[in-house]
Amino acid sequence: TKPKVSNKKGTTTKVNKPEPIKPKNTKAEELAKALETVRLVVDFKDGSKIERPLSEVLKFGVDKGILTIINKDGSVGKYSFLEIAKISVE
Repeated sequence: TKPKVSNKKGTTTKVNKPEPIKPKNTKAEELAKALETVRLVVDFKDGSKIERPLSEVLKFGVDKGILTIINKDGSVGKYSFLEIAKISVE
């Protein structure tokens, strides 16, 4: 039902509700969808491996021989570069 509004003369008129606006896909949303198929892969010399979709990774980088991976959930992983055999983005 449409709400009714009184005007100054004492009669009521119907007011149309505006249609909800559907947001268009933004570039950030498109990028997030594309990143779901891209993975960060870290192979260690001991044979262990880390694989994460880039959509879950906020930031990663190397500083002073330490690989730091910061996830969107707030967890942080730090790994010595001397223990890493290979880092790739696939």
